[in-house]
Amino acid sequence: MHHDHWAPQSFNVAVLEREGDNLRTLQSTLFNRGTLTANRLRLPAGTYYVRISGGNVGEHTDNDYTLHILHTPEVSHTITVTASPANGGTVTGGGTFQEGASVTLQATPSAGWSFEGWFEGNARVNTNATITFDATANRSFEARFTIIPFSNPHSVWAREELTRAFEAGLVPLSLTGAGTDLRSSTTRAEYCALAVTLYESFRGEITGRVTFADTNDGNVQKMAYIGVVQGVGGNRFDPNAPLTRAQAATMLSRLANALGQPLPATRATFADNGDIPSWAFEGVGQVQAAGIMTGVGGNRFAPGDPYTREQSIITMIRLFNIVS
Repeated sequence: MHHDHWAPQSFNVAVLEREGDNLRTLQSTLFNRGTLTANRLRLPAGTYYVRISGGNVGEHTDNDYTLHILHTPEVSHTITVTASPANGGTVTGGGTFQEGASVTLQATPSAGWSFEGWFEGNARVNTNATITFDATANRSFEARFTIIPFSNPHSVWAREELTRAFEAGLVPLSLTGAGTDLRSSTTRAEYCALAVTLYESFRGEITGRVTFADTNDGNVQKMAYIGVVQGVGGNRFDPNAPLTRAQAATMLSRLANALGQPLPATRATFADNGDIPSWAFEGVGQVQAAGIMTGVGGNRFAPGDPYTREQSIITMIRLFNIVS
């Protein structure tokens, strides 16, 4: 037996398993003196051969042992994941894991947001949206997201409400691409994308579909399923046609109904009421009274005029505020 003064301060522990006439190394780990326990070897029940070697101050020790592990205690760890802010994105992968199990965390930013990184406390530990590691301790991760300041061309009068819509995550990626002019006309399909984003932020994913012959757009199919949009005849939707103001008002009214917040029935009071199609008249009165849509000047509604992207986004944030 050696005195402590001469005992090695660290040991290399190699665990081997017999394969026929040979020994195969399963793991080799360096342990500080006094820290080695059977639990730290992380081995299932079985018989193993252990070779311990180490030395310092000119001394060398080398010993072989037979190790019988009858029971491996189960050790579990909790991995907690959160998103900050909550509307900035979603996170998956947290839970309870056995010691040494592989853990994969995934962060997905919402529309108009970017992923900043994974944080433990105030320390950023990784900037990749997907990370994988082994569970060896309880850990708490926070995925932080940052709002993307929109730079799309837009009207000055619309900036304040557009900013609120972007921050609320109501603007789908299809309308935030570089060069997308928010002053241009909204298509019927683009309006469906906005409506789906708003609806699913309150009610969760729409699982049903109604199909059309001229589009495979999932957002169109979802809105048709919950009764917000209809086709133009012949099982066609005409997804790329410009959205008119009368169509927008009708879709907003139906969307409010689908969200369980029907708008009060009120007669429209525009000077051009006579130009509003009969199928849109009720919806126009509802969105006017609710302050979601207003006129174009001279107390006119102009039901046949195209509806712009920025107008579409702004009316969605206004309906969002009412439903909230």
